[in-house]
Amino acid sequence: MFHRVHVPICDSDLLRFLWFKDDNPDGEVVVWKMRSHVFGALSSSSVASLALTCCAEEGRLRHPEAADALLRKTYVDDTLCSTNSVESAVQLARDLKDLCKNGAFNLTKFSSNSSEFLKEIPVGDRAKNVKTLDLDRDTLGTERALGLKWSIVDDSFCFQFCNKQKPATRRGLLSTVSSVFDPLGIVSPVTLLGRVLLQKLCLLSCGWDDPLPSPLAEDWQEWLDRASELDNVQLRRCTVGPPGKVLNSQLHVFADASETAYSAVGYLRREILTPEGQVERFVTFLMGKALVNPVRFVSVPRLELAAAVLAVKVRRLLVRELDATFDSFHMWTDSTVVLSFIRNRTTRFKTYVANRLAYIHDGSEVAEWAHVPSKLNPADVGSRGCYPSGLGPWLRGPEFLDGEAGGWPSDPAVHAEIPPIEVKSAPVTVALVSAGTGQKGPTDALISHFSSFDRLKRAVAWYRRFFCVIRNGSFRRWCMTRRRGLRRRDHVGEASLVVSDLHEAERAILRHVQRELPEFPGRDCDDGPTEVSSSSPLRKLRPTMQSGLLVVGGRLSRSDCVSESEKHPVILPRDSHVTRLVIREAHQRVGHGGRDHTFWDLRRKFWVIGAGTEVRRLIRSCVVCRRVNARPQHQLMAELPRERVSADAPAFSSVMLDVFGPVLVKTGRIERKRYGLMCVCTMTRAVHVEILSSLSSDSLINAIRRISARRGQITQIRSDMGTNLTGADRELREALREVRQSDLQRAALKQGIDWSFNPPTASHYAGGVERQIRTFRKIWRSMPTQRVDDETLSTLFCEIESIMNSRPLTYVSTASGQVEPLTPGHLLFLRGCVGPIPGEFSEADSLPRRRWRHVQYLAQEFWHRWKREYLLSLQTRQKWTRTATNLGPGDIVLLVDQDVPRGKWRMGKIVKVFPSRDGLVRKALVKTSTSEYLRPIHKMVLISTESDLR
Repeated sequence: MFHRVHVPICDSDLLRFLWFKDDNPDGEVVVWKMRSHVFGALSSSSVASLALTCCAEEGRLRHPEAADALLRKTYVDDTLCSTNSVESAVQLARDLKDLCKNGAFNLTKFSSNSSEFLKEIPVGDRAKNVKTLDLDRDTLGTERALGLKWSIVDDSFCFQFCNKQKPATRRGLLSTVSSVFDPLGIVSPVTLLGRVLLQKLCLLSCGWDDPLPSPLAEDWQEWLDRASELDNVQLRRCTVGPPGKVLNSQLHVFADASETAYSAVGYLRREILTPEGQVERFVTFLMGKALVNPVRFVSVPRLELAAAVLAVKVRRLLVRELDATFDSFHMWTDSTVVLSFIRNRTTRFKTYVANRLAYIHDGSEVAEWAHVPSKLNPADVGSRGCYPSGLGPWLRGPEFLDGEAGGWPSDPAVHAEIPPIEVKSAPVTVALVSAGTGQKGPTDALISHFSSFDRLKRAVAWYRRFFCVIRNGSFRRWCMTRRRGLRRRDHVGEASLVVSDLHEAERAILRHVQRELPEFPGRDCDDGPTEVSSSSPLRKLRPTMQSGLLVVGGRLSRSDCVSESEKHPVILPRDSHVTRLVIREAHQRVGHGGRDHTFWDLRRKFWVIGAGTEVRRLIRSCVVCRRVNARPQHQLMAELPRERVSADAPAFSSVMLDVFGPVLVKTGRIERKRYGLMCVCTMTRAVHVEILSSLSSDSLINAIRRISARRGQITQIRSDMGTNLTGADRELREALREVRQSDLQRAALKQGIDWSFNPPTASHYAGGVERQIRTFRKIWRSMPTQRVDDETLSTLFCEIESIMNSRPLTYVSTASGQVEPLTPGHLLFLRGCVGPIPGEFSEADSLPRRRWRHVQYLAQEFWHRWKREYLLSLQTRQKWTRTATNLGPGDIVLLVDQDVPRGKWRMGKIVKVFPSRDGLVRKALVKTSTSEYLRPIHKMVLISTESDLR
């Protein structure tokens, strides 16, 4: 079938293969392309099915019945059809062959239970087992129909159990049970017993190849012995019944569950009027399913409900796949609790029951469900399992279906009660309203819910509108007429707010807030001046009651150049949520201006006690102002690490690395790029410069090995390797993108080196090496700029390294007697700059003892000077001299990026902090909308803290 579907030329490159030219293994190898689909390609099956579907659609007008058979009754390359007569079968076969021929397909291997049909089929198109038969005398044998064994003589499905004597292990048990192919569930009760044994093995945690325990081994051997009886199981294929007129066609589905499994089985029941005038009832098996219960304990009522869900699934599958039309549906269960579940439409059940009831009600009607006793329920066989000899009730169906509907089982007189444990209890809500001091009432909760004064006024205005509607008599009359079913009268009400509603809401809010003031006289006080105590902060304002609000009396009542609200601003307490809202509104109204601008705009309507402090506090916490004006975070400069201030380790045992470049060198007529690796000793500040031919991981590791071989074993490395270089130019940053930190750490670990990396964009973490690269470039620029070769470049690097190692570490005054300052060269070579050794020495000075003592003296002297002059100078902090508040998880920050404007800096949320030994946070992990970044706090601008968001 696959070879009949061609491949387009543009796609044939996907099916290339090699072949020996002229079939000669010693000859030339050529490349060929397949022009048709082949076995082994994943796309062949779907493409061939698509081609067959297109073939059926194109020929639907000429052969509609054959096209429907290709679309609905074909699986890959097998087509199974059933007709009522030989003539219609022959015509369908010819139409199918003609229809497939138009698509270049050849339909062959015809087989049937009718020898008359096979006589009309050419011998070349018959199935393999039928070609050699004499259809007039020989008996038809068996065929395979989509994996099932079909006995053509009896026109029935049968089974053949092949016991291959596999080992008695969990693997062998699974293989044997799975070898019984049964898509219709004909022998599901038999295979269920094997699957139950497999579940028991899973509970015992037996290995796949461990021998079975003795009790289970005996049960397994008994199952094998009885499974051979499957050869005697047969099920007739025809579901039509005897010839005649179909009076009624019904689908009956039974469900049952036990402590072991749950099952469902469906039967077709037809009432047929025979030509003799008699009514026969025909019942046949359609499909069954038996599933093992889950390992986790589930109550029996829930299992019975799961069986009912399985019955609905079987019903849906049969209705969708069968061509038959059913006049009625009947769903049977022996559980009265499940019937109570299904017929109850008022109780609220728990999630497990509610979800399954929703599926049952969606796939069936409540009136279709009925009760059947357990003794008459064929699904009981599937839920408990049986051996092949006990499959009679499962395949035959219940006996009462052979009789009239009046003799079917009826529901029990007493209905089962619903288990209380499955009913969802209604939550009880208790609302407590307290007017006592120190407790938050509902009005305070409403006010504190809003973060905008305008939105708060709108909410209060709508609440006041709602209260007016409730108190209105016309609304009560409208509700009464609706409740009594009288003629309804339209209730007219305002659908939007007006300006007066907002003014009244604002006054109500301000009156509620002013009750916190000790000077507030009360709700029913008349308008006029109010007496206040001499210690009150309002004594200079002459507070006055005006329309129920406490306002400033002041001295501007006769002024004509200011408004009434500016003459008598409303007095507000300092510690109030409404006060913060009006200050925030004024701050936004002036375009997030400064303190004075916000303060005087606020004074035009409100007089807040202690307003200056509150305005400053709000501006400091304003997110917009922080985003535009706030400075990056800083923290107290950390203590120097141990390797920086210890004199007990050799030079270059702890180093800082960084890469600079590139430098162009001439190799013949070609210019190549070289890079520099700056290695700085953290203790002596001595430098060592290596040349890198490339920026690969191998080149970096080899350079480090050269440093260790010439300077001594390195035990600790700190660097900015990778794409997080801050001082590198764009070309160097792109070249370092391929270097992986994990590869460097893994290679250094083999050499006993602890390699750690600084956070990205944290140039101050490696300030020592960054400063030395700047010094190197300064010396380099003072040299001629002409192109050099590799040898000259190596010499220049060594000369610059020598110059840098002769730089002074400390300042030395001439008054102290020490004319020569301490340099890194003294600590490395026990002398000053490189050059001829001054002075004259006698032969006695070459004695090993004196030379050794002299060297030890020089080393001791230089290290004494290092401790006395250089180490003590590291005490002071050049900047970041104060401790700041630590950032914490949940804080919102801006990530500083000097390459883009401040308005485009990314905003993120801190998800993790990394405190230092002193407990101060100097780096954190920030999550943005795209990724997560590890950054130092000096590259963050704090927008809001976790406490501000609560």
